[in-house]
Amino acid sequence: MVAALVLLACAAPARAERQADRIIVHGDGFTFGVKEPPAWRGDLVHAPRFGAHVLFYQTKHALRGNATLIMVRVSRNAANDAAQDLQSDMDDYRRRFGGVAFRDLAVSHPEYACVAKELAVENLFHEYLTYLSPGRGRTERFAAALNTEAAASAAELEAYRAIVESLVLLEATSAPAP
Repeated sequence: MVAALVLLACAAPARAERQADRIIVHGDGFTFGVKEPPAWRGDLVHAPRFGAHVLFYQTKHALRGNATLIMVRVSRNAANDAAQDLQSDMDDYRRRFGGVAFRDLAVSHPEYACVAKELAVENLFHEYLTYLSPGRGRTERFAAALNTEAAASAAELEAYRAIVESLVLLEATSAPAP
C-alpha cells in the first residue's frame, strides 16, 4: 500500500459525472472515461487521499487498508516513455524492498500501448501496476494500480483488467458545476 501511495502521489482533485456506461472524470486540463466493473464502486471523493483521480473498491473497508483497492490517475507532460517509467519504479522498489519480486502481467487495451508488472513482497503487499500511453504526440499517461496484501484473486484481476481496458482519454472540458 505504501508503494502505491508513492507511485500515485500528487493527483489533483477531480470531478466526475456518470454517463450511461461509464464515469467521466474531469481534472486540471484532462478528461477521461472509465467503466465501473460489476460489484465495484468508483469513488472520486476519497481518491486524492490515495494519490489517484478515481478509486475503485468493493467495500468501504478498503479505505482503511483492509481490502483491495484499484487506483487510476492521469499524468500530464510525461517526459519518458512508459517502459522507462516502469523500469524506474522497479529500480525504486528494489532499493526500498530488497526482497521484491517482479512478474510479468498480461494487461491490454484496445487502443493504447500498455506496460505492466506485478510487484510483490510476500507477507507485505502485492501491487499490479500498469502504464498506458494514449499515443504519439500526447502528453498524458494513465497509471493504474491494484493493491492487495496477498496475491489478487481471479475476480480482482478481472476487474482490474476491465478498468484498464475501459480507460479512454477525452478532450478536456470544463468540469460540471457541483
